[in-house]
Amino acid sequence: MIGKKYRSLILISPTSRPWRFAVLILLVVGLAACINACGINQTPVVTATEYTDGESKVLKLYVSETAVYRLDSEFLKEAGVRGVTDSSTVRLFNRGNEQPLWVDGTGDDYRITFFGRESISDYTNENVYWLVIGENNGGELPGRLPQGEDDAQISEMQNSGLGANLPEDTYIAKIHAEENKLYTPQVDQGDNWMWVNLPAPNNHSFVVNLDELAISNSSENKGLIRLALWSTTEALNTSPDHHMIVSINDHIIEDVSWDGRGRQYFEIGFDATFLKGGENTILINVPGDTGVVADINSIDWFELYYPRQLVAKNDQISFVSPGGDLKLRGFSGPVEVYQISGSNNSTRLAEVDYYEEDPSTISFQSENGQWYYVIGPQGFLPPANWKRIFSRALSARTTRRKACALFSASGRPTSRASKPPQQRRSGPAQPPCLRAAA
Repeated sequence: MIGKKYRSLILISPTSRPWRFAVLILLVVGLAACINACGINQTPVVTATEYTDGESKVLKLYVSETAVYRLDSEFLKEAGVRGVTDSSTVRLFNRGNEQPLWVDGTGDDYRITFFGRESISDYTNENVYWLVIGENNGGELPGRLPQGEDDAQISEMQNSGLGANLPEDTYIAKIHAEENKLYTPQVDQGDNWMWVNLPAPNNHSFVVNLDELAISNSSENKGLIRLALWSTTEALNTSPDHHMIVSINDHIIEDVSWDGRGRQYFEIGFDATFLKGGENTILINVPGDTGVVADINSIDWFELYYPRQLVAKNDQISFVSPGGDLKLRGFSGPVEVYQISGSNNSTRLAEVDYYEEDPSTISFQSENGQWYYVIGPQGFLPPANWKRIFSRALSARTTRRKACALFSASGRPTSRASKPPQQRRSGPAQPPCLRAAA
């Protein structure tokens, strides 16, 4: 015999009470009607032929790293973009803020260039830019954030404090290393995702590949490591209760002790002659010699700053300038120089000098403390992914039916955004596409 509290779990059938079955049918029909009205159906692919005169054309561009991006005529044709004659007929937005862009070429042979930044979110590797084409493209995209939100990234590079007395035609390069592998729920300050758990006694090594090192006997050779970690344990009757030793290529550069639980940041200056071209090993050792029962830390991320020659890699180079006339080499052809002045402000410089004896070498006059990107013909990146959005007006309002298509960088339709491997962030799939405004 079935108890009363389990009877509600029995599947309703037509042979049971008829009125219950009728109610079930009505609920199913009503739910189907709601799904159709709300647009919770399969997203249709929008092709170029669906665009009509007077309608805005919108591309949702996903970028996965900080770089200069270029949409060439082949890409724009595949995306169904037409009607771009100059920069007055196209606009670019990021998180609600309008961004600078450049339109070059004429007729069917034109290209759009913009500077894009990697995501600073804890939940996605990709930052989203909205490209809006057409005269009817006024208004703002939803989700406006305050101006200059990520200016701190630029300021951090400018204020590393290592730019004085550098060898000629060199700069301070930065490597940021971070992997979100361990979720640490006890962290109550900042990001909960950590890289490596390090209970004492123990050690962990990181290998960093360096190229074009700029070490000089006549100049100061300075390097810097920034290290962030979380101290999980604390001992009430012992101080200090944590001890760490950091070394580079078997040279000890820091021996530090501290007390208590919480987030810890360390800035460690060192002699850059300890570095070498190729593989360099950073060793973090926790010897477990404080006398406590447990000394446990989790490494979040580290950054390495080191002097590097102004030589392009993959036909591009990004740097904070030490100032003056700079000579750069290693490019495959004519270059473009971009000066990055803020989170929503970048400028393309016009005056660049080429060396007749070496076309791969250029020079230009720079400003001290300014962030520059110098790009050769092969250094521009395409978006990691893109969506085509169909919209009659640019607005935060939504309608009942979505109309977008998701493509990979190759232009082939995909079921969801594929994410290239990144050290910086990890997270769930991308949110659904913007819905067309009524």
